[in-house]
Parts: sequence; structure tokens; C-alpha cells
Amino acid sequence: MSSERRSAPSLGVGPYERTYVGIDVGEKTLAAVAPAGTPGEAVEVGAEGRIRGYWNHLRKTTQLLSETPGVPANAEAAVLASEWRRMREHLEEVIDDVLDVVEQHPHPILVREEFNSSPTAAWCHRHSRELGGWLIPTLIEAIDQEAAARGVDVVGVEPDWSSQVCHRCLERGRLERETFRCQNESCGVDYLDRDVNAALVLADRGRYGHRRRFREVNR
Repeated sequence: MSSERRSAPSLGVGPYERTYVGIDVGEKTLAAVAPAGTPGEAVEVGAEGRIRGYWNHLRKTTQLLSETPGVPANAEAAVLASEWRRMREHLEEVIDDVLDVVEQHPHPILVREEFNSSPTAAWCHRHSRELGGWLIPTLIEAIDQEAAARGVDVVGVEPDWSSQVCHRCLERGRLERETFRCQNESCGVDYLDRDVNAALVLADRGRYGHRRRFREVNR
């Protein structure tokens, strides 16, 4: 990953002069990036397809090797090493793109969900169909590391309901496949990509902390 570019120092810049940029990490879109309150500036980085393809090949091949008598014990490790190189290269491209988008904003603060689980090695998940259990914590940790290398501040916020409340009115909405739909007729938000909406909610929580909470909490 490239860490040569660094954000301009934000010393002396007040909190309301910072740009809170939310990042929602997932499988469909590896990262949705959106500054608080501006859905029109949201960017989606990295479609799942390539990583999913590498992962499926890894899972099927290692599963077959594990079930085949007489296969050397290191055969699965060799397959993992080969596939991991390709996955790592793609993830590094995605992470660079994410930080490039973040750094387009003045005095950015990267806001992502608070994640307390440490990444586990891909080896531990190699036979699993579930990609997210390995991918999401791995990607979040790598984004944090690249942000630190570039001098970008990172804030973790509570993820509860971030994909199910409207970024504007904070009412609970409805998820329809890849889309979020606000149910508040007076809000003005109709359909929005669910990952983009989640990134906007996270950015909002980073900017306002607990002063703007989704309404379900207060009912």
C-alpha cells in the first residue's frame, strides 16, 4: 500500500471544521465512503466479486484436498499462499482507494464502526462459505493501519442499527435487498444504497457523538 501521501496536519482546527467521513465495510461493496450529511458525495469502493471469486476457489480447493487421501499436509497451505497473494493485492488497492477518497475532504476524520474483535488468519476460515467473518475485521484493521500511516485520524462509533436507520431523520427504515428506504414521509429521503446510508449514519455519529441518537432509543 502507498503511504507516501499524508493529510495536512489538523492542529488548531476546531471539531466543526473537520470533515467526518463514514466508512461502511462489508461484502457486497467492500467499502462505502461518505462524508456526513452529503449522500451525493458518497463513493463505493471495491465490488465483492473478485474477492468472492478468490475465496470460493480457496474454499473448494482446500476442502477437496483435505478430503483426498494421500495428499501432503502442506498442500492446503500452498493453495492458501497462492490465493492470499491475489487477495492481498486487491485489498491493498481497495484500501488505497478508500484513503484517497477520504483525503479529498478537508481535515478528514475517518469514522468506522467500533470493532472489538481481532482479525483471525485466513487459514482458520479456509473451509467456510462465510467470507465476512474473516474479511471485515481484516479490512478494518488494514484501513486503520493505512490511515495512521497517512496521518488520518480514525474514530470508532457504535454500529447498532447503522444500516437500519435513516441518516437524515434517524427513523427506522426498511431494507429491500441492496436498498434502504426511509419510512418517514416527511423526511425527504426515499431510496438509497444501504451501504451508503450506513456510512452516512456512522459519519453522523462521529460528528455529533451521542447528541443525535436514532429515535428508537428514546421511545
